[in-house]
Amino acid sequence: MTTITDDIGRVPYCERGWRWPRLLSGLLLAACIPLLPCDNGLGAQIAGSASAKAEIAQSKEAMISGNTGAAIEALRRAIALDGTLLANPDRFFFLLLSGDSDESMARTRLRALFGTWTAREPATAVLHYLLGKAWEPEIEIANTHYLRAVTLEPSLVSAHAALARNAGFLGEHRASAARWKTAAELRPNDSQYLFSRAIILAERDVPGWREAAQDVLDRFPRTEVAASVLFLLGKKATRVTEKIGYLERATREHPQANSSMGENATVPLFELHARTDARKALAFARRMVEENVRSYVNWQHVVAMQETIVHVRALLDARKSADALLLLHAATPAANVRRVPFDLLVIEAEEAAGQKAEAYAHAADLVAKRPRPDLRDALLAVGRRLGKTSQQVEADLRALRDARATRAQDFDLENYSGGSRISLRAYAGKVVLLNFWHPG
Repeated sequence: MTTITDDIGRVPYCERGWRWPRLLSGLLLAACIPLLPCDNGLGAQIAGSASAKAEIAQSKEAMISGNTGAAIEALRRAIALDGTLLANPDRFFFLLLSGDSDESMARTRLRALFGTWTAREPATAVLHYLLGKAWEPEIEIANTHYLRAVTLEPSLVSAHAALARNAGFLGEHRASAARWKTAAELRPNDSQYLFSRAIILAERDVPGWREAAQDVLDRFPRTEVAASVLFLLGKKATRVTEKIGYLERATREHPQANSSMGENATVPLFELHARTDARKALAFARRMVEENVRSYVNWQHVVAMQETIVHVRALLDARKSADALLLLHAATPAANVRRVPFDLLVIEAEEAAGQKAEAYAHAADLVAKRPRPDLRDALLAVGRRLGKTSQQVEADLRALRDARATRAQDFDLENYSGGSRISLRAYAGKVVLLNFWHPG
C-alpha cells in the first residue's frame, strides 16, 4: 500500500492570482476561502523531475483512454520518483486537473480514477480527500469523502478546511467556524485558518467574532491577515471615530497594505475624515501625496478637491455664499472617492445664496440618480424649508425617475424548468427580479 501524507494542509482553492478580499465591501466574501497565494506555475514547482512529469502525462493519457488502472500505476510511479508531488494534495490535484480544456470532463475522469483508487486502498485518507475534490462543486457528495478522510486521519488539515469552506457556502456558519478552529489548532503557526474563522463568525455577527478577530491580532500582529482583520473591525464598527481608529491603526501598523487596491485602507479612511473634519481630510490627502502612496485614486486630485471644500467652508462661514458658489462651480470632484461631502456643500451654498429652489432641484436630481441617505436627508431638509411634505418630496423623486426611465427592449426566453416561452411583456406593471448566473 502506498503511504500518502499531507505535510502542508493548505487549501489554495483559487487557481489564478491572489484570492484576497476586496476592502470592506468584499471582505466577508472571503469567509469560505483561505487567503493563500496561488501560482499558475504549480506544475513547474511540484513536478520537479522530468521523469515524474512523464509519468503524470502517461496517467492523463490512460485516463482519457479509459484505462483507470494504468493511470493509477503511472501516478504511483510519479509519486515514487518525486516525493514532493503529495506534499500538498491540493496542488497535486490542480496539477492533474490543469492542461485540460474541458474541466468538467477532466473531473469526471478524476472521479473514476480516485474512486477506483480509494476502493483499492480504503484506509488512505488523502485519497478520499482527493476524491472529494474531484466531486467539487457537488458539495454534498464532496463532503461525504472529506468526512471519510478526517475520520481516517483526524489531522488532515486540508479536509477540515474543505469542510469549513463548504459549510460556509451552505450558510452553516457555526459549523464552518468549528472546522476552521480545528484546522487552526492543527496548524497553529498558520494565520489563514484563524482568520477564516473570524471572518465566518463576523459575517453573521455570531457571538464571539470580536474575540476571534482579536485572537488573530494577538497571535499574528504583523501579518497581512492582521491588516484585514483591522479592516473588518473598521467595517463592523458603528461609530465613525471607532472606524477611523481601526483604519488608522491598519495604515500605521501595516504600511505595506497601501500597495494594493484590495488591501488599501487609505481611501475609506480619507472618506471617513471627509465626513467629520474637512481639514483633517485635507491633511490626510496631502500626506498621501507626500508619501507617494499607491492607490486607485489620484491623490493630487483629491487634495485639490479637498482644498476647495475647506476654502468654501471658510467663505460660507464668512457669509460669502456667492463667492463660495463660484468656487464650487469651477471645481471638479475627484474620481473614485465619495463625493457626497462636495455635493452637500453645493446644496448648502445654493441655499445660503438664496437659491432655495435651485438647491432643492439639485438635491432631488442627485437623490434620483444616487439615493444615498445623507443626500436624501439634505433633500428633505431643503424641501421642508420650502414648505414641502415628505410625501411631496417622494412624489417629485418619482416624477424625476419616471421622466428619465426608458422602456426595456422586449424579449422572450425559454423557461428552463418547463420549456415554455416567457416574455418580458408578460410582466408589464410588475416588479421583476433578474438573477444573473455566471456560467464558469
